[in-house]
Amino acid sequence: MIESIKLYIIKRLKKETACNTILKINWQNIHYIVHSMLPLYLVTLVFADSGCIGSNKQDNQHVEAFVSTDMEMRDNLPDQPAITNQANAKAAIFIQVGLWGFADLHAHPAAHLGFGATSDGAEGIFWGKPGHGYFSSTDPSSDLSVCATDKHSGFDLDYIRHITRTKVIGEIDSITGYHHLSNGWPSLEGWPNALSLSHQQMHIRWIRRAWLGGLRLMVASTVDNQTLSMLWHRHYAKGAPTPDPNFDFQSAKNQINFIKPLVQANSSWMQVVKTPAEARNAIQSDKLAVILGVEMDTLSADQIIHLARYYDVRLVTPIHLTDNDFGGAAVYEPAFNTANYFMNGRFFNVIQDLLLEFRFEPQQTYLRHEPSVLEGGSVHMWGAMLEALSYQPSYACTTQPCGGHRNRLGLRSRQLVRRLMNEGLLIDMAHMSAASMSDSLDLAEIINYPLINTHTAIRNQDESANNERTMKRSHARRAIALGGVIGLGTGFDFSTNTPIATWLADYQNALDVTENHAVALGTDINGFSAQIPESENETTYPITVASDQVNTGPSSAPLPRMTAGYRTFDFTHDGIANYGMLPDFLHTVRQQNDSEDAVATLYRSAEETIRSWERLAPASQRACNTSLGEKVLAFDINRQHGGSLFEEIHRITVGAACHACFRRRQATISHTGHGDCWLIGWTSSNNQDCRINIDVKNSAMFLKGTCRVNIYEH
Repeated sequence: MIESIKLYIIKRLKKETACNTILKINWQNIHYIVHSMLPLYLVTLVFADSGCIGSNKQDNQHVEAFVSTDMEMRDNLPDQPAITNQANAKAAIFIQVGLWGFADLHAHPAAHLGFGATSDGAEGIFWGKPGHGYFSSTDPSSDLSVCATDKHSGFDLDYIRHITRTKVIGEIDSITGYHHLSNGWPSLEGWPNALSLSHQQMHIRWIRRAWLGGLRLMVASTVDNQTLSMLWHRHYAKGAPTPDPNFDFQSAKNQINFIKPLVQANSSWMQVVKTPAEARNAIQSDKLAVILGVEMDTLSADQIIHLARYYDVRLVTPIHLTDNDFGGAAVYEPAFNTANYFMNGRFFNVIQDLLLEFRFEPQQTYLRHEPSVLEGGSVHMWGAMLEALSYQPSYACTTQPCGGHRNRLGLRSRQLVRRLMNEGLLIDMAHMSAASMSDSLDLAEIINYPLINTHTAIRNQDESANNERTMKRSHARRAIALGGVIGLGTGFDFSTNTPIATWLADYQNALDVTENHAVALGTDINGFSAQIPESENETTYPITVASDQVNTGPSSAPLPRMTAGYRTFDFTHDGIANYGMLPDFLHTVRQQNDSEDAVATLYRSAEETIRSWERLAPASQRACNTSLGEKVLAFDINRQHGGSLFEEIHRITVGAACHACFRRRQATISHTGHGDCWLIGWTSSNNQDCRINIDVKNSAMFLKGTCRVNIYEH
């Protein structure tokens, strides 16, 4: 019945064009409200003599049914308009509009502090800094200075490091075919460039221009890659690297400690937001709401929760380029297979998938360097990581047709993901394997917890795609049904010569899956992602995509062509060369035929994102109240004892408070060496207290032993 009511009202509104005049709002917004049945707009159907809908009794019954159903769905929303029923009258629609502005769910304003950089952003793979205050203390000549084209650093007496860095930069440039030019400020002749992956694209001046063009919500995510960073710092005297479990944690903290002061220095138009209410207030004050996120390879659940509680992180991509404790990563790039070997000591365990094209090739194995004067240097690391790419022979195709590869591994621990849900974090599925994504959705559906995908594309109608990173349509539908949002990437499709039309078709494909809502941008700018480099049609100036929609505020003025230093940018041939070109991109999209729905939806995406965020608080409480019936290792404690002259027994307490929303399940104990130890019992009757008493027996004559206690939760 509800579907028939929705279709009926859509049909009537579309027929009666006079209603659009009365409503003073375009048809796309009406279609969105009725078709989606979401509380983005508060809708009141008031029976009055407007002549907009129907004149007979049957029409009014349809409208009355829609009113009652709609308001039942919205009974928990604040400030609801009142319903007034007047018998035998006609209906008019009054609409209270939600927040205006588009959202970018995935950008990296502090990438200059990752990828081998020092704590001040120097000497790394990524060149250029984002500056600081827009109105003060920003020097573009320093932030965007001339780079060394071959290796982004100066003269180096260490030949091994020099060669390694030269090869790294060359390999990165070859991904997009970018011709590396050093010209920085003021000419900016060579960069920023949509196809340059290693130069700054998010200077504060460019972020501000995006805001002037309607950007109202941005997820500022930390990013790094330990494999690439370790390789960048190989030199003659340094031994073979080993993974550091704290690398991502420290890098994330460094980047967050940069982003916060950056936003504070621009507090007149930016604000870090920690709650949906803060985001709403910021946007209503015409500010850019900044949500802090982390996208790292190996952060543990404990580290993520620490960043949430003490660094104000609110969004997490728990699985990135490699498999980790949470689960399996999507496979789509040969170099990440090497990273997986470096981080985990094994290659991806893949299976064939006839719906995918990307597959690993079988010709190489992990290379070992020959003993030489360069023992422990980086030459062998380069060979293994960037030339051989570390494949296993088992990737050979043994049956026809071959298809592509996807990761066999799904979630390793539902409990770890549930801990993130207990914290009420926005959970990003962007880099999960198809199996991990399916497992995560299964878990989320138990407690109706919204999940999001911050930067992706949507597969074809038959679920085929180039690689596993592209989100399955079935997964997207499940995420949207949970109240999630999707960020469509702005990456360049090298197979097309009509990039704008192709992107619009991809966006409309996403809208088809999501039923015309909940699709934002997910640019991945500064994240080694090639951007759209040009338009097949000339972009008209000034840029009015935002100013045509608002009457007051910073976005009400048309934007001229962007200038920086001596360079003037034109989207026609520069594309998304930097973050400030996003309004030009949206303006160019709007110039395409049949683009009105897409652009209107994008400028509602800040509201959509906050709506999804608002659903997390009750869902998080449901997570706390729901047991999955599984036990998970919470504490693995090793205590050495002994060292006394005489044999003795003493009692100690180990463990701590159970993790949030978890309860203790079981404790086990084992012993090695001299002496002994055994469990005595829990320290309290509180089942959320994971502390336990043990007795330890020391051997005489200073002999030592080790007690190991494992405490499990559920």
